[in-house]
Amino acid sequence: MLSLGVVSFCNLAEAQSDRGWWVVVGSVPSPGNAITAASEVAVGRIAVAARRCGLDPFEDFSSKFSNFKAGYLVVVVGAYGSKAVADQALAKAKECLPDAYLKQGSYAGD
Repeated sequence: MLSLGVVSFCNLAEAQSDRGWWVVVGSVPSPGNAITAASEVAVGRIAVAARRCGLDPFEDFSSKFSNFKAGYLVVVVGAYGSKAVADQALAKAKECLPDAYLKQGSYAGD
């Protein structure tokens, strides 16, 4: 169910990089980068909600992102090179996931 390490980007605009502004649509605690059945289900629900808003999220460990707090599985959309475009994606995300927020950083991938 998880697509860890596989980057897919939102159709909204210029999400083409692994550096910039990320829309964090949700996160689930993952101490020690452990994936449990419960965390997999929770992340899947977040991703489904984001897709209902027309976003194309991906999931990975927060430790793979600079400026993100380690210990979570994060569901993100991006990265956007400009905050203005990221703000547009955030507004769209908040329609389905009101706790979504922006975070600037780089994605290290696999």
